[in-house]
Amino acid sequence: ADLFLWPIVVVTSGYCLGFLAAKLLRVPENFRRAAAGSVAFGNSTGMPVVLLSTLAPSLVAEGVVKGDPLLFLPVYLVLSPLLQWTVGSYIFQGPKVTEKRDVENPAPAADVTGVASIPSIPEASIPADPPIDSCYSAKS
Repeated sequence: ADLFLWPIVVVTSGYCLGFLAAKLLRVPENFRRAAAGSVAFGNSTGMPVVLLSTLAPSLVAEGVVKGDPLLFLPVYLVLSPLLQWTVGSYIFQGPKVTEKRDVENPAPAADVTGVASIPSIPEASIPADPPIDSCYSAKS
């Protein structure tokens, strides 16, 4: 059961390392969480598979884990995407921005589907027959 928490350890240590690197490298404040999240979840599926399959014999021989560590690989492969889509979605959403709305010129209202209304294009500005014939004419 020691390796059951491994995905949490990997993501947490990756996020802390990424946040430290972002701070040291003076990454802009509005991008710092995304930079740290990229380190936390970077290659979070392939690398552990390779490392665990490579280190499994040594881990058993040294007595670090009891049993075959490769049996925990499916658990990791299930928990890692779960963390990506829960913790990752929180990390990658930007900071909450509260903007003052312009009362005289409000932003376009969204309809029921959440899609902002798009102003219509006057028909006079759309050419009746666009000049695409020149694209298809074969010149020898």
